[in-house]
Amino acid sequence: MHKIKKNHNKYIFLFPLSIAAFNLPLSDVANQQDLAWMKTDIVDKYKFLKDVSRDIWTYQPDFKGLLGTPEFVAAADRVKKFFVRNNDWETTKKNLEFRTTQSCLNLLYITAARYLFVTHVLHVQSGNKLQPCVSTPDRKIEIPDSGVCYPAPYGSATCTSDYDVGLVGKDAGVLTEKFNAYFQGAQGFGKPSELVFDTNRGIEWSH
Repeated sequence: MHKIKKNHNKYIFLFPLSIAAFNLPLSDVANQQDLAWMKTDIVDKYKFLKDVSRDIWTYQPDFKGLLGTPEFVAAADRVKKFFVRNNDWETTKKNLEFRTTQSCLNLLYITAARYLFVTHVLHVQSGNKLQPCVSTPDRKIEIPDSGVCYPAPYGSATCTSDYDVGLVGKDAGVLTEKFNAYFQGAQGFGKPSELVFDTNRGIEWSH
């Protein structure tokens, strides 16, 4: 029920908070819901680690054993919907919903979602062959029998760090082409991944 309060000969309509929430643009409401979900169902679930005093990832998982599982696929599908609404990285990183002068924690959560989604797309485009790379004791990457792998993120990453996606193996070049075609095609976003996600010159690969 709306309440009416008389104040100095003026009538003021008091609306419940639930109704006030509907005054937010639909995209903003969806973004806030997605950010809360990213925190619980990506960052916490897959054990991303943040610096205690700064908005920086100190550890990001390699998703070993998770690619292609129903939960991982469902998470990637939801992340895609977020990026359909927010499909320009330059705009995304300037959005005050995600990044302010005091904090870029929300944008940091978005980078975790971005990493999950890109890894999922690469896995699908590889015919479900892509896996995390395995290194020898002297830190040399073993070329996988599957034909292609990706190194786990190494070192720290801020909310605005360049996003370098690496692929290793004999099929890396073919997968790079398929990935780029997906993003620019009708099933993707109709634009290159570097515009949507700020991937650094697309995907880098080596034999």
